[in-house]
Amino acid sequence: MKKQRVSIAVGLIVLAMLIPVRRDMDDGGSKEYSAVLYRVVLRHSLAQRDGARGYLSGTEISLFGMEIYNDVMFVPSVGE
Repeated sequence: MKKQRVSIAVGLIVLAMLIPVRRDMDDGGSKEYSAVLYRVVLRHSLAQRDGARGYLSGTEISLFGMEIYNDVMFVPSVGE
């Protein structure tokens, strides 16, 4: 019976570590979902590179604090 309680407690702790908290950033529309074990950023922010205006768009994924995926790229504005 005691082993069952311990395994249930460990399961609940692991589950709590997987529940994300959403945060809207004030950079033009980026959203961050972060939990203890991972972080996902859906990037959409205003940017300027080499004198051209545009925005950064893409996804960043970190697992255990290490970045494992990043496809964020600069997209210039149309007409500039």
